[in-house]
Amino acid sequence: SRVESVYNPIEAYLLYASNRENNPIVGSIAEFGSTFKTIPIIMTYIPDYYEHLNGKTFYDSLKIALPNFGSARESSNLASWLTSTAFGDNTWGRGGSIAMEAYGNFGIMGSQFFFVFLGCIIATAYNRFYENKKFYHVLFYFLILAAVCLWMRNTSTFVFRILLWGILAYVFCLFVCLKLSIIFLLYS
Repeated sequence: SRVESVYNPIEAYLLYASNRENNPIVGSIAEFGSTFKTIPIIMTYIPDYYEHLNGKTFYDSLKIALPNFGSARESSNLASWLTSTAFGDNTWGRGGSIAMEAYGNFGIMGSQFFFVFLGCIIATAYNRFYENKKFYHVLFYFLILAAVCLWMRNTSTFVFRILLWGILAYVFCLFVCLKLSIIFLLYS
């Protein structure tokens, strides 16, 4: 349905069911696995022709998550760079992955430490969610899960946006609820 641009779930199912040679389980695994094709491509360029980025893509992702009140700002994410470097400027669709971005930033050894660090963050958020059940722990855990799920098939451009704006929406809702409760107490 993604390739055919069919967004209605019923129409997507009918389209998929009409093509009998597709197995939905095999197709899903193959679709997820195709993101790994960018890893060998980036390994041909980094570190032989270009240096590791040492976290620059994460800084870029944080920058574009913040509001920009000046001139237009563009992201220079790793997937776009790799596509234009390897295939030219008039092509698209290679995408990225969390593994590709980890390698592009830190190399093989650094990627291993990166994934251990990311796992520790997710585990800590899960433990807080599991132990406390306070709303902000639940929210933070689900924000991290959403960000990492999108990051698996993309670059980190969405990670900080999801975390930052999710937390800000929570703080805003708390502020509004506090103001409404004060108003309610004053007039009751």
